[in-house]
Amino acid sequence: MFSVEIKFKVGDREVSPERFVTLFLKELLRSAQDEIRPESIQDRVKAPVIRPPVVATPAGMEKKEPEPLAVNFKQAAFLLGVKEPTIRKHVRLGTIPHVRVGRRVLVPMKAINDLTMRSV
Repeated sequence: MFSVEIKFKVGDREVSPERFVTLFLKELLRSAQDEIRPESIQDRVKAPVIRPPVVATPAGMEKKEPEPLAVNFKQAAFLLGVKEPTIRKHVRLGTIPHVRVGRRVLVPMKAINDLTMRSV
């Protein structure tokens, strides 16, 4: 019977297999990026630059993304400055209004605004 002992070393240090794989993959990625990256500016192929058309909008009429009417627990927690389990607990207790859309549970922005205004 024979046995095999495998040790993973980085430099002179022995490391765990997980750490070795992580470092190996990082080095492999860095090597691949160096091969893809051109040597100098002259080596680059000059492709035409296609810019999106400029559309003039009247003053005060800039397009803005519409604000969401309701957000998920993670976003609500961020907006209120609390942790997500706190939002879940208060939704379960009924102190924070919520809306069900299919299986998703959302907190209306009006409820978040009301909570912040109540505390001010």
